[in-house]
Parts: sequence; structure tokens; C-alpha cells
Amino acid sequence: MAQYKYHILCCGGTGCKSSQSADIVNNLNQILAEKNLSNDVQVITTGCFGFCEKDRLSKYCLTTLSTPR
Repeated sequence: MAQYKYHILCCGGTGCKSSQSADIVNNLNQILAEKNLSNDVQVITTGCFGFCEKDRLSKYCLTTLSTPR
């Protein structure tokens, strides 16, 4: 399994799916491939974040993984 430096978490809950979150994931993966970042950044579709009532339906979070020493 590949060790990615960064992860982009994209909501895949019902509301986000109906708002084309899969298209957003596909576009992100395409851009990462064009920029040769596919080995460093992984786009992950998650369950619902629960933010739907607060703002737009899709949320992204960049996280940096630390490696144990």
C-alpha cells in the first residue's frame, strides 16, 4: 500500500452525491495526475461530515501524515 504525504477528504454522503461530489473527486484526481502529484496526494471519499446545514455540501481537509521515528 502506498504511503501518501497528503490526503484530501471529500464528503460522499447522500446530499453531496446529489451535488456531484463524485465529479469533484474525479476532477481533483485528474488535476493531481496532470501535476504529477498522484503519488503524494490521495483523494478519499468519506461518509457524511455533518456540515450540510452549516455551509456548502462538500468539504475538504488536507492532512499531513507524520511518520513514526
